[in-house]
Amino acid sequence: MCPACAALFRQYRSFPAAGFVWGSGLACAGYQGRARRAILEWKDHDDEEVTRPLGRAMGELAVQSLERAWTGNLGPVPSQVLIVPAPSSSKSVRRRGRVHMPPVAGAAAASLRQAGLPAQVQLALIMGSVRGKSVELHGSSARASRLSGRIHTRAGIELTGQSVILVDDIVTSGSTIRQCAAALRTAGAYPLTALALARAGRGSDPSRAVEPVPVI
Repeated sequence: MCPACAALFRQYRSFPAAGFVWGSGLACAGYQGRARRAILEWKDHDDEEVTRPLGRAMGELAVQSLERAWTGNLGPVPSQVLIVPAPSSSKSVRRRGRVHMPPVAGAAAASLRQAGLPAQVQLALIMGSVRGKSVELHGSSARASRLSGRIHTRAGIELTGQSVILVDDIVTSGSTIRQCAAALRTAGAYPLTALALARAGRGSDPSRAVEPVPVI
């Protein structure tokens, strides 16, 4: 990824995150133009060499999110955290031939550890079969209905009392992250916030960009 394209993933966008303790999430970029093409090539067309720069961008975003919680008094900041990737359907995994989010989640956890917050990845969520593509802008109610009851925690994973940061590739209507938050809460976890590589819709508007917080 060239420096100009990498810089597109530092144009942070905030978005509402119902069901999360901090009440909002943060995306690296708007889901448009070259950022959109980079994500789609990586996600669906085997452009895996982009995994490293996208992971680096997510790591920087994770640290920014933590700084915002500290400086903005968004809520409790944990002493340790689990980084949980949003799940993909089994059909999507078969089509891609890989589970694409764990390496990006791992980069976020590594960046948080470097910033002094113990963090590790936990593949805590699974998704049942869904109909249609994962990113379709058909309205929040339609997407919520499509995903309702499809996301669950994995059997045998203990999440009670654990602080969680969810990471996803693209946030559109927010239905996926809300379903993830509900599943995590049901399991006794505290979903703090959601992070994404890109925000589609209103969050992609440059007028809604968020200035980076200086890391102390």
